[in-house]
Amino acid sequence: MSETPNTPLSAKEQIKAVREKRGPVPADVLQRNKDHIRASKAILAAIASEPKTVPQIAEETGLDTGYVFWIIAGLRKYNEAESVKKSGDYMTYRKKDGGE
Repeated sequence: MSETPNTPLSAKEQIKAVREKRGPVPADVLQRNKDHIRASKAILAAIASEPKTVPQIAEETGLDTGYVFWIIAGLRKYNEAESVKKSGDYMTYRKKDGGE
């Protein structure tokens, strides 16, 4: 019995194989990602000029406060937004200069 060497697939070939096996990305997943990106951009635009609290951002963007807080947490994690100071019961957030 002859053994053939196991040659690893390139990253491109691996991705192609997975896509063939799983099929295209479902439309609802694509739409959810697009909506999330739009919401993130709207929040960054809202806090670009002056620091705002989550309720202020939610009111300006028309988004749910819980969703705004969730996105703000991600923006802070990835260095795109920062907390500034407490205003009443809420922290204020602003767009970080430069980001990384």
